[in-house]
Amino acid sequence: MNTKDTLKAIFQKTTNLSPREIENYLTDKTSAEERFRIENQLLDDPFAADAVEGLSQSAGNVPDFSFDDFLKKVDAAPEEKVPTAKTVQMPARRFTLGRIAAAAAIIVAAGLGLFFWSNNDQRLYAQFHERYESDALLALRDDSSANVAEAELIAGLEAYDVDDFDKCIKHLGNFLQNNPRSQEAFFYTGLSYLEKNDLTKSLENFMQARDLGKDYYRESTWYAALTYLKREDAAATKRLLQDLLKQEGRYFQKAEVLHSKL
Repeated sequence: MNTKDTLKAIFQKTTNLSPREIENYLTDKTSAEERFRIENQLLDDPFAADAVEGLSQSAGNVPDFSFDDFLKKVDAAPEEKVPTAKTVQMPARRFTLGRIAAAAAIIVAAGLGLFFWSNNDQRLYAQFHERYESDALLALRDDSSANVAEAELIAGLEAYDVDDFDKCIKHLGNFLQNNPRSQEAFFYTGLSYLEKNDLTKSLENFMQARDLGKDYYRESTWYAALTYLKREDAAATKRLLQDLLKQEGRYFQKAEVLHSKL
């Protein structure tokens, strides 16, 4: 059987399982009745079982593509000419059907221009992360007594407000030299490093803010959890979310929903 016929055989055997059915099965989103039906089918169909196994080992979601469209492309491709000269038969390379199925699925997805999410944690981070907004800067501007003593803090928050994160870090660093117990400065420094994707320094500052008291405790805990999530450390993310779930507050519901998805 040539390569074209082999690929046809693999995908024709699995046409009765749609990509979405496979994804729901692999992510535990099927009902008990549906899971029973799919598992019975996998027992009876080794081609489908190997395809599902191969897709379960790939990095992203199951691509949403049409097997029929794929087979049409295969039919349209020119056959390789078989040389008539005498050839030496080399030992065949051994591939599991699962690997063939996973590789073919990736090729089809690329050909159809589909996008793979690389990781579930990254999807959740993108879903739950939002830019932190507060009225702290407005309050400081209204407090004339703070204009001199907290000039660097104000400058840092102003820089954060316009997304100048390097400038924010610089001003808040100056402020922390004389105010080493400022939760606010540590928290906004952590936010700026998070926006710059410096996750190590972001966590350092969030944890400093957490340790200094309750004013920014919930905020620092939530954004530290998101930072761990972006680092793909689900266990650390859960530990911090469990801390937020022990107390009612601004981030309780968000923590509850995110925790249920991990």
